[in-house]
Amino acid sequence: MRIKKILAALLAALMLTTMIAGCGQQESPAAQSPAVQSPAAQPSADAPASPQPETSQPSAQTETAPPTERIVVDQLGREVVLPMEVESVVAVHGTMINFIIAMGGGHLLVGRGGGTGSPDTINGLMVPNLGDLPQLGNNDQINVEELAQIGPQLFVFSARHAEVVLPVLDMLGIASVSIRPDDFESILTSISVLGDTFGQEERARNIIDFTLNQLSLVEERLANAPRKPTALVFGNTTTTIGTNGMLQSDIIFRAGGLNTAIDIDGTTHAEVTMEQILEWDPEYIFISAWGNLQPEDIISEPRYAVLQAVQNGNVRKFPSPADWWDTSSTASALAVIWAAHIMHPQLITAEELDAAVTDFYYMLHGVELGKDFFGY
Repeated sequence: MRIKKILAALLAALMLTTMIAGCGQQESPAAQSPAVQSPAAQPSADAPASPQPETSQPSAQTETAPPTERIVVDQLGREVVLPMEVESVVAVHGTMINFIIAMGGGHLLVGRGGGTGSPDTINGLMVPNLGDLPQLGNNDQINVEELAQIGPQLFVFSARHAEVVLPVLDMLGIASVSIRPDDFESILTSISVLGDTFGQEERARNIIDFTLNQLSLVEERLANAPRKPTALVFGNTTTTIGTNGMLQSDIIFRAGGLNTAIDIDGTTHAEVTMEQILEWDPEYIFISAWGNLQPEDIISEPRYAVLQAVQNGNVRKFPSPADWWDTSSTASALAVIWAAHIMHPQLITAEELDAAVTDFYYMLHGVELGKDFFGY
């Protein structure tokens, strides 16, 4: 009995010890359970994923450099590569210089031809230092060494001189633009080409519009002319006359006259006999503005005293030494208006002529010039 009590006590003690040991090894519920994440940290499988913040990156776009060159097609049909803005130009032909100045490029001239710098001309008036610029030749003659030293960006020349001038310019590596203002159609094309050349497209368009409008006005007025009087254009002597292929012949036609030398072929003045001129017996005689021949030279010639033009006081010199209207220029339409007024004063009045002259030069150069300057 005593032994049973001892065994029961030992068994109870052993069980108590085991329970105490088990309690010391147990972890807290938090330690036994897996970590629980909040809904924000553990989105459900059905919820859309939150957008990730974008990382700021420099733009990968590259800027395109502006063009430094452009192409102009001249009246020889050449594609000429030019800088975006021409900064220096040379011309040694009077007509070319006239066109350049008319297109607003006078301040870019760094060389000129002979006889183009007079301050009494429209060119000298608009470019006061023109006469001080180096004279680099004349027409198709070029001072190659001096031109090479100046080295302009551009040389403007007449297409008539291409065979002589172009090889020189190509040898020097000077860009060149050629124009061929032989008649009214090609004059307008020349204006357009140089408008592109000097970046003066709007200015060119204004000149072209003025020319077309004035020629149309004269044509409309002359539709009411009772007849076309005969006329003859003299060059620089009493026996050189304008041929049918010259601008002067077209001016006479557009001004409502008939050129008595229409059957003489050519694009330059031709030499004829006094007998031929007497046979033509024109009602009007016009003298080119560019030469030294004056009306008094015709009037004082004894053999010409019988001509209708001389007897009726109809021997006139085209305007003007200040700007040769009867040669290829931006002002050639004024020659038509002037000649139409001389032959048809009842259809084109003196007031209309004055207005056309004033409007043209004010549009072109911003100056008011009229009869006193041009002497018509």
